[in-house]
Amino acid sequence: MIAELVRLDIYTEVVSAIICFAIGHFSLRGYRKTGEKSLMYLYFGFIGLGIAMFFRGTIYVFLIMLVRQPQTNLDAVRQISIYSSFICGIIKIFSYGSMAYIFSRQAAQKHPYSALALFPFIFNPFIESISLILLLYISVQCGMNFLFDRETNKLLVLMGFVSLFLGHLLFLFSVAKATLYVAGEIFQLGGLASMLTMTIKVNKEVK
Repeated sequence: MIAELVRLDIYTEVVSAIICFAIGHFSLRGYRKTGEKSLMYLYFGFIGLGIAMFFRGTIYVFLIMLVRQPQTNLDAVRQISIYSSFICGIIKIFSYGSMAYIFSRQAAQKHPYSALALFPFIFNPFIESISLILLLYISVQCGMNFLFDRETNKLLVLMGFVSLFLGHLLFLFSVAKATLYVAGEIFQLGGLASMLTMTIKVNKEVK
């Protein structure tokens, strides 16, 4: 079962990375056409996520190749795994942080008190906890933006970040049930697909 999950994780990380790069590409094109700064922050955020996911998938393959060698130092493999996971986590935090910044600014411009939303503290591993909190924060801000201005693009952004948040939440609880990890991957891909749809739609609207 673990081998199947690792194989699934490699495939979904690479596919997710490609979608993130596509979102970044269309966000940059949209920014150049419209001058909308939120698209620029989306570009940096999703390019960062894409790099983190692609790096994670590559490290997965590298570690699997190392483990299959007969004289591999398992302690060294463990150290590489820990440090690479930490690097990916830091990149994700900065990526989500850049997106949290722009969406909080957008909400604050519409409603001066909306950026003071409170969030529960999640007692989990450090990196995953921060990612969850940032995704929850972004989802709330996107929800407020959509309530103030009910546009299809803002609905797609809201759906995207809510799906990413639910995906990370399911990853967290997959410790108790492995099938939740598969559900988390589906939610993550769905969230990225929603964001990609939004950026393509913006580019089509602005000629």
